[in-house]
Amino acid sequence: MDKSPDLHTTAGGMKGPVNPLASEPVGRLLIQYAVPSILSTLMASLYNMVDQMFIGQRIGFLGNAATTVAYPLTFLCGALTILFSNGSSVNFNISNGRGEKDKALSFAGAGILLLIVEGILTATLVLCFTPWFVSFFGATDQVRPYALTYMQIIAPGLPFLALTSGGTLLIRSDGSPRYALFCSLSGVALNFILDYLFLFPLGMGIGGAAAATVIGQVVSALLAAVYLLRFKTGRLEKRHFALDRDRTYEDVVTGTRMVTYGQPIRDRRGVLAGVFALDLSLDWLSDTLSHRHIYPSSFNVLLSENGMLIAGPKKNSAKWPDVEKLINIINNDTVEKPRSFSGKTRTFSFKSHNGEDAYVFFHHFKGTPKWQMAVVCYENEIYGPLRKARLRILLMMIIGFSALGYIIYRYFKNEKNLQQVELKEARISGELHIAHEIQSMMLPITYPPFPDRKDVDVYGSLVPAREVG
Repeated sequence: MDKSPDLHTTAGGMKGPVNPLASEPVGRLLIQYAVPSILSTLMASLYNMVDQMFIGQRIGFLGNAATTVAYPLTFLCGALTILFSNGSSVNFNISNGRGEKDKALSFAGAGILLLIVEGILTATLVLCFTPWFVSFFGATDQVRPYALTYMQIIAPGLPFLALTSGGTLLIRSDGSPRYALFCSLSGVALNFILDYLFLFPLGMGIGGAAAATVIGQVVSALLAAVYLLRFKTGRLEKRHFALDRDRTYEDVVTGTRMVTYGQPIRDRRGVLAGVFALDLSLDWLSDTLSHRHIYPSSFNVLLSENGMLIAGPKKNSAKWPDVEKLINIINNDTVEKPRSFSGKTRTFSFKSHNGEDAYVFFHHFKGTPKWQMAVVCYENEIYGPLRKARLRILLMMIIGFSALGYIIYRYFKNEKNLQQVELKEARISGELHIAHEIQSMMLPITYPPFPDRKDVDVYGSLVPAREVG
């Protein structure tokens, strides 16, 4: 079984497996992938070879003829399996090489779903029309009983055969070619052992050989299923198994990634009159969304019904880590989120890659496909102006109260100074009055002082001092 690969840091800051196809030497990759792939194909062919060998030794040519009659149905199941598994594995590798891990898992999930459905439908068809198939493939009357028994037993194993054949191809695409070989080899080895036990010691006949084949296919399918539930690329979730109707495609003329949007047109009675369909360029959608901003740092993301990114910020932009985080939250079944398609806008929040709170305004568009628009705004830009206004108001209040306090302070200070001036003026008036009395006492009371002298006139004036102290 393969060892766990080295880890590298993705754009979202998370650890992810390194794709060996992008880092290993070509010669080493040829040995690592081509040899197990060739051996796995050989193991798939050994089922029929082992059955033919033991049936021929125990039952004879009639048993070999019966398995030959049933072989075209096995070949049909294998052909359909290659159809679905090759398509899903190629798209899985392309998306994985682009770093679109979630899209790669969607291709893998869709491929697994188609393999299981194809196997069940084929098995149901064989079980319902077994006699017709036996006659159609030319079974003689002697071969017919053996062919009916063999075909009716191996039919329920066809879904497991499809899952094994297609699953091992996806396992190799995920970077585990040796595990894919282990799945195939386990089933063949078990079939070899059970063929011997069922045919020789137990004597179960051709039904035992068919049962041994089915048991080997079931074991191989279970081993493949165990791996498919724990992909190296990522964990398969329920949404990855949905057949996405929003799949983008590449325009063969321009090479531009495109997506189709449709809107039903109904008359007044509600009867469908037609469908309006529009092919949109993803580059144009992304550029259009990138130029529409509610706030300078806000961004818009257009998602499919299954949560796959259709248009939004580019991977080399500073906003891409938050785009990845948003998509992971939306696609995480354990996180409560507004997945209602009622046409109303819902809101939820998450922590951005730098720790800032981000608010998501989530809206579903009516029409086909059912797209979803998410507008992401950051808390600082939403509440920043309010915080600045609050600071301005607080500053104005501080200034106003400070001015009022200063006015009150000056009022009481001036009042005190006025009282001091009044007291000072009263003191000066009192002192001047005292000085006036003292100076008045210095003048003679009898006037004129020399009444007998007519040759002398005495005049006097009293000028009080400004302050006496």
